[in-house]
Amino acid sequence: MAFWKTVAVLGVALGAASLAQAKDIHYNIIQLSDSAQMNVPQNQLNVTLVVESTAANRNDASRDNTVKLNRVMAAIEQAGLKGQLLNRSVNEHNEYVNNKMEKRGWRDYAQFSVFSEDTAKVNQLVAAVQQDARLESQNYGLTTAARRQYEMQLTEQAIHNFQQQAAHITRVLGARNYKIVELNVGDANVNVRPPRMYALAASAKMEMDNSGGVANDMAGETEITVNVSGSIQLQ
Repeated sequence: MAFWKTVAVLGVALGAASLAQAKDIHYNIIQLSDSAQMNVPQNQLNVTLVVESTAANRNDASRDNTVKLNRVMAAIEQAGLKGQLLNRSVNEHNEYVNNKMEKRGWRDYAQFSVFSEDTAKVNQLVAAVQQDARLESQNYGLTTAARRQYEMQLTEQAIHNFQQQAAHITRVLGARNYKIVELNVGDANVNVRPPRMYALAASAKMEMDNSGGVANDMAGETEITVNVSGSIQLQ
């Protein structure tokens, strides 16, 4: 009987110890979040080129456009630029004439994306292929390498801000110290900021290069934000 009492007492003691440890793990837990952000100049020009051909029948439209596409791709390669075919389609080309739909043959339509840090090269390419392709749109962005570099800097700064906030709360609440029990680093949020007002006024004119290149507007900035969140335990 004494043996069973000893085992029972020991079981209660172990249970109490486990409960105390469990409470200690979740005691004085505070959840925090912080962030870091930076406005950085966009360093890559992206343009979209359209290559299209029309003909009375589908085969002729596709054949003519293939010749144009090959010339444009060769020009991109010769210029040492990065580009890719976004899409290509062949459809009947119709037009409204006197409120009536009339068939105008077939149209072969293709879109190219070309991008580079070297704005002058892109400008020269657009001018060189204007007989085969037209400039549909342009915008600015960040190269993958530049974005990655900024994200790493901001991640370090966001964690530092998190630690500063944790230390401040620890002092305010009268605790001796803290330890981080959980830390989550979110994906970077990217928000393209338009050029400042004087740049917008200039770009509104959309003055084109005499050789038919891209508009001489300003690149603007990209706002990158990295968020962190987690929990600390006051000690």
